[in-house]
Amino acid sequence: MKQQERTGQPSAGWLLAAEHVATAMATDSRASHRVLLLSDGQANQGIMDGAELARHTRGLLERGILTSAVGIGDGYDELLLGRMAGWLWVLQKRRSRPMGRPRVTS
Repeated sequence: MKQQERTGQPSAGWLLAAEHVATAMATDSRASHRVLLLSDGQANQGIMDGAELARHTRGLLERGILTSAVGIGDGYDELLLGRMAGWLWVLQKRRSRPMGRPRVTS
């Protein structure tokens, strides 16, 4: 998939990365079990439903795969990124702050 095709579709890259992590975990017990998601948090293609994102998050957690998210810029959807991650960091022009561990809800 070309980079431009993934624009506005954070779920596609996230799930692809999670599958790569799962493959690595299956072949090497020392492999990382984390996905780092960097996104402007604008989901206008792909999975946009918060409940569906939460289901994917729970499924990944059941497989031992953790996601951390970094929201970049202004105007991203903190709730959307929070549903995709166990940790969400907010990067803004003059500050960064941890949002903590959001609850995964359906």
